[in-house]
Amino acid sequence: MNTTYFGRSFGVTVFMNSLDGSIVHISYVRHEILAHYHQGLCSIIDKGIHIQSIIADGFKGITALFPDIPFQLCQFHQQQTIRRYLTSKPKSAASRALKRLSDNIFYTDAVAFKQALEGWDETYRDYLDEVSYSEDGSKKWYTHKRLRSVYRSLKLTLV
Repeated sequence: MNTTYFGRSFGVTVFMNSLDGSIVHISYVRHEILAHYHQGLCSIIDKGIHIQSIIADGFKGITALFPDIPFQLCQFHQQQTIRRYLTSKPKSAASRALKRLSDNIFYTDAVAFKQALEGWDETYRDYLDEVSYSEDGSKKWYTHKRLRSVYRSLKLTLV
């Protein structure tokens, strides 16, 4: 399910059956809000269609709508998140390696990707856990926050 906009105030929310590509629900919207997704999912359930899983962008709150239905972030949107956080030309070896690994998300299965991600974690765990301190030492934070965000996002995608 996803919403696509045509102009600033006209969008189409589409729910598709991934097994056969058929459209099972469509609605026209002015703005993307959680209630539209809830109405769409309820409409599908009311039609007697069993929802096995949901694949969507990372719109906040979708996962909480029906917590018993498995949710997966769309691979395209996952890739966009990675590009936003790591950039197209990362500087550190850990970031370059994670970007290379994530570029293969479209071409590998979940088991192989999970193994590769675990291998990346073993190699770069110390780097990922580096901490920086304020000058007076009163505050600390993870040095590579953006890299940690990408890693966490990829790890959550595999759950």
